[in-house]
Amino acid sequence: MLIEDRIYRLIRLLLYTAKEENTEVTATKLQKIFFLLEKEKGIQLGLEFKPWFFGPYSSKLQDFIDKLIEIGEVDVEEEEVRDPLSGESDRVQEALRFKE
Repeated sequence: MLIEDRIYRLIRLLLYTAKEENTEVTATKLQKIFFLLEKEKGIQLGLEFKPWFFGPYSSKLQDFIDKLIEIGEVDVEEEEVRDPLSGESDRVQEALRFKE
């Protein structure tokens, strides 16, 4: 199996499982999960992570996610994140949802 196919399958599996368990997966969480798969479990995917604002980030992984969104397999829902102390809008995060 090609690495690209493996990455697509892992993304689909994670998002499908999250949907079945009624759990949210954000783009940031997905980046962190794949980082841990590579660094802690030794699964070589060639994603080339670098430090970023909210943790490890791979532009290659984002390209795979964007492709799944483009072909309609994954939906993106933007959610406003509020500061727990002030209640003010802090930022917007993207929740990724698997489409059947």
